Amino acid sequence: MIGRTISRYHVVELLGAGGMGVVYEARDTRLGRAVALKFISEAFAADPIALRQFEREAQTASSLNHPHICTVYQVDEFDGRPFIAMELLRGGTLTQRMGGAPLGTLEIIDFTIQIADALDAAHEKGIVHRDVKPANIFISDRDVVKLLDFGLAKHASVVDFDANASGGFTAAGRVLGTPNYMSPERLLGHAPDHRSDLFSLGAVVFEMATASQPFRAATAIETIDAILHDQPRDRPIPPALQRLIKKLLEKNPDNRYQSAKAVMSALLEARAQLTDGKAASASTPPTSLSRASIAVLSFRNLGNDPEIEYFCDGLAEELITALTKVEGVRVAARTSTFTFKAKDVDIHDVGERLKVNAVLDGSVRKTGNGIRVSCQLLNTEDGYELWSEQYDRELADVLMLQEDITRAIVDKLKVSLAEHLRPNRRQTESKSAYHHYLKGRFYWSKRYDGGLRTAREEFERAIADDPEYALAYSGLADTLVLRGLYSLERPRDVFVRAEKYVAKALSIESRLAEAHTSLALILMSAYWDWAGAENEFLRATELDPMEAQAHTYYSWLLAMLGRHWEAGVAAKRAQDIDPLSPLVNSGVAWMYFVSREYDRAIEEALKCLEVDPNFLVGLYVLGLSYLRKEAYAQASPLIERATVLSGRAPFYLGLQGLLYAEMGERDKAVDIISDLDALRANGRYVPPHCYVYIYAALKDFDRAFEWQEKACDDGAPPYYFLSPLIDCLQSDERHKAHLARMRQVG
Repeated sequence: MIGRTISRYHVVELLGAGGMGVVYEARDTRLGRAVALKFISEAFAADPIALRQFEREAQTASSLNHPHICTVYQVDEFDGRPFIAMELLRGGTLTQRMGGAPLGTLEIIDFTIQIADALDAAHEKGIVHRDVKPANIFISDRDVVKLLDFGLAKHASVVDFDANASGGFTAAGRVLGTPNYMSPERLLGHAPDHRSDLFSLGAVVFEMATASQPFRAATAIETIDAILHDQPRDRPIPPALQRLIKKLLEKNPDNRYQSAKAVMSALLEARAQLTDGKAASASTPPTSLSRASIAVLSFRNLGNDPEIEYFCDGLAEELITALTKVEGVRVAARTSTFTFKAKDVDIHDVGERLKVNAVLDGSVRKTGNGIRVSCQLLNTEDGYELWSEQYDRELADVLMLQEDITRAIVDKLKVSLAEHLRPNRRQTESKSAYHHYLKGRFYWSKRYDGGLRTAREEFERAIADDPEYALAYSGLADTLVLRGLYSLERPRDVFVRAEKYVAKALSIESRLAEAHTSLALILMSAYWDWAGAENEFLRATELDPMEAQAHTYYSWLLAMLGRHWEAGVAAKRAQDIDPLSPLVNSGVAWMYFVSREYDRAIEEALKCLEVDPNFLVGLYVLGLSYLRKEAYAQASPLIERATVLSGRAPFYLGLQGLLYAEMGERDKAVDIISDLDALRANGRYVPPHCYVYIYAALKDFDRAFEWQEKACDDGAPPYYFLSPLIDCLQSDERHKAHLARMRQVG
């Protein structure tokens, strides 16, 4: 097969063979991505049972689009042999990850949450996996779990004998699943339901915790007898997992957890107790960093020199990026740590709020043509200084400075940089390009129209200095995407430009998570391509599980698709990564607003405003949530304040007009329409939905649909069309026609 082109896939190398399948790495010549091609083995090519099982795997997995289930792209055949084109995974099975030794408690909890999440997605569609075992659980290089091999799912009756996983079984042949992980009801020949998978999950968790199987015996009959009648083998199990394992391994399915959701809830509670210190098994010396976790605060600008303000933020951001590549070190997200900027911080409070045991605090002072950077690593338990250093450099030596500081911190954390750093993102050799990139990210984080304009200019300068700087193209795409989302320009035009820069970034560095996030936003916002957007969001989070914005935006997509529980899970992941970020918390609030869960939206928006009272997105989502609850006294000051802070930007004027119309103040609403007309006359882009909102609230539906037709022409994102603000239009045939028109774009 190697070197041949099969369908549109050019086969590169053999990845492995075993059981019924042979797997190759190939390149999709149409889309330019690496894929895995799974063929049925020649020995089974004429076996009708094996062929049915292979077909079932393809059909079942392709029906489940989920971040923790391996994605199937295509099912086809070549020379009479069927094959499956699927997501290419880098890493190893859970069996390989354990290597015969137990895993850490938090690691077990995190892996099991992801497995349970995958099972829940299958169970919601009536699919029972029936072969949950370590060999069918894949752990990527970024610790993302993927559930594999749905060949036994639903009503399959046989599976290949697995001698490696099923100790004590010596005869080759077929058996019902992998017996060491099978539930009692399956061994008794009863029709299994989703709770059978939960028993198998319990056996897997037991093995992760003890490095042994719960019912393994010398022979097949003894193993089956133990599963049917005995308690799990006596092995030391971490206290946080004891109740979970016991309940999962109950003989009677009625006594187990009744859903994968319930398992996840129990695991989340156990993890919260552990990370809060309630279930700590032993204390550690106050200056120990045995559970390495760190927050990098924004470096303080001691001279208040505006010329190096971007450098202070950029240095911290790049240190965060570098440290996230160190295995075994958890790094608090940038937007959470930057909430402490320009504040007198209590180190212990930072540790409590971000759940870290070390903080890097630093300062920068400009000295002539150079800079002096001072930094110290502090233990959050007692404020004790673990390490400090001072660096005097020319400003142009920022790349070397970042490397020096990072190595010093990594040495203190006793982590070998050479062994544990994952492949680095592509950087630039141009110092001026790097400076412009740092400035671009600094202004991009400001989010306002002026900030985004300056960010675009800085990214363009970075590209001019280094035309092969992938991060700069990604930053420029991010900036344009935001201008399209905020309707600061005509969306159809700006998304086209953003797409061009995303393509350039990915052509230089195909594994850039930020670029995949931007591409997903474009697919979702410009083309209404739900499946394509979901694949790109999942790709971004696989490449960088700490990409909080990808999880946030993914929750928006899931909410619009009506997959509300999954949206909540994605939102929770974003907040776990970046708990204090106004951007994340306001994004989660928006997700709940789109889901019509207004009380939850209010709760999340308040989290955002607690950190930054003037964060525009948090203000308007909070105001709109109160508006939908007809709590006008609470909604009015919030929307008015957001309108003033935005400089009376068109989008916020539209919300103000909507508020007046719903409060019965028709004259004020009409005045807002006049203001919007004046802005358009002066050449300002005004999103058509500003008018749609106001006319819909005024019950002038004909004019509302006239303006929504213009929104279609402008390529407005789907959030406008699916917004709770125009629920009064949803049942109208004209609205349905507009939705159909926009969906045809993709």
